Formats: sequence, structure tokens, C-alpha cells
Amino acid sequence: MKKLFVLAAVAVLSLCSAVKADIAVQNVFGNTRDTSATQVSEWNVKYLGGANSSAGNMTASNESHKWWLKRTYTEGALDMAGYSLAQVVSAATVKSKSWNENLSWISSSASTTSENGYYSYVTTIADTFFGLNENQKLSFNGLSIDFATDDHLHAVVVNGVTYDGFNAQFANHQGWTQSLMNIMLEDIAWNNEGANTIEFIVHNNNSGSNYGTGTNPTGFSAIIQAAYLLETDDMSGKNLSPEPATLLVFGLAGLAGLPISRRIRRK
Repeated sequence: MKKLFVLAAVAVLSLCSAVKADIAVQNVFGNTRDTSATQVSEWNVKYLGGANSSAGNMTASNESHKWWLKRTYTEGALDMAGYSLAQVVSAATVKSKSWNENLSWISSSASTTSENGYYSYVTTIADTFFGLNENQKLSFNGLSIDFATDDHLHAVVVNGVTYDGFNAQFANHQGWTQSLMNIMLEDIAWNNEGANTIEFIVHNNNSGSNYGTGTNPTGFSAIIQAAYLLETDDMSGKNLSPEPATLLVFGLAGLAGLPISRRIRRK
């Protein structure tokens, strides 16, 4: 009897261990953040200086070009002191600057005419709409940025960390630059279902050079979207087999029936 009980218990445990949830993985995307007129209120801009009339020195030793010292992050949060709301650039102004008319542009001023030097354009993305349940897990899978700048994009900063895989050498189109980049998981620290600060450092050049005081048109355009992997434990298989407690009851019931059937045969 003891041997039969052990065998039944082993069978129950084996069957229970075979009932496992399948994990379904799918690509999902966050909200799109862009520089259109409907989202311009989500962008702030700050002039960081950097205009230099002396020989155009843009080396690290030139204090006026150390844009990274002109704003402060604390635990990934940007100090917004000195920032103001970005201004949308009208289609007529975009055309007059010979920029790409199919893009939505913002600038530090509606006329786009601003001091030469560095500008920090900042927005915050919080993809909190997924509504995950206890059987779901969300992981970051990349950040897509389609951008254009006048004149050049020098850096991308995510949650206070400068993305070091960025290469600013893109084709120049009549004084402005346009390209597409994808930042992947291993390159940045991303807050899933939380706030993420994304900063773009744009440099406004003097006419025909990278230095010099004065004013020139400057602007920024971008479409940003985060990608995620959503893992879901598919629990539908649970209904295909009895619960462990039910299996145990069935096993014990079978054991109880064995000696009874034997006594019937002996009669």
C-alpha cells in the first residue's frame, strides 16, 4: 500500500510539473513625441552659450564651448532653471530658411534668428499607458529618433547620460542637417513605464564657420518613439489539465479503490 501511494504521488507531481505557462513576446511602441504645433508645449529650450569670435577654437580647452557645464542633472532629473518653452516655426518661415518643408520645426524664437552657440532642447516621455497585469513584463527595446537641425546636432542625452554612440557627421543640406538614429538597450538607462528626459544639444553656426558672435537662423525638428518587448505568461493552458489539488484527490481516490477491487476479486 505504501508503495502504491508513493507511485501515485510521483505521478501527480510529474503531471503538475508538466503544466507550465507559455510566454508570448510581442513588439509594442510608446507614444510618439514630435515637434509639431500640437506638441510644442512639451518642449523646452535653453541657450548654453558657446559663441566665440576668437579664431573659432572649439577644443575642449575653450571654456565657452563646454556646453555640458551649462546645465545640471541630479539622479537623472534635469534642473529646468533658465529654460523656456520652445516656439513653433511657421511653414512660411521654414520655407524662407530653405529647411525641409515636410518637417515640423521648433526654435528658441518664432523668427528662428538667435545667437550663435549651443542650445539645449528638452522633452520628457512617459509611456505609462500599457496597464500591465501580474502576468506581463515590459522591457525597453530601443529609441528611434528622426531629426533635423540647423546647424548641427552635437549630442543626445537620455536621463542625464550622454549617448556616446552618437556620430554628428551627417550630410549637410543648405546649412541644416537631417538623419535617423536608433539607440538600443545597452546604450542607455531607460525607465519603463516612467518619465524619461531626452535632451538634444544643437549648435548654431556663424555663416560659413563654427564660430563667431552674431545671430543666425537655428531650429530643431524631431520624431521620437520608444520600442518595447512585452512578455505575457499565457495561462490558458491551466484549464486543459486539473489543478494540482484535484490531481492529488484523484490519486488518493485511485489508491483507496485498489484494495477494494482486490477484495471483490477474492470473494
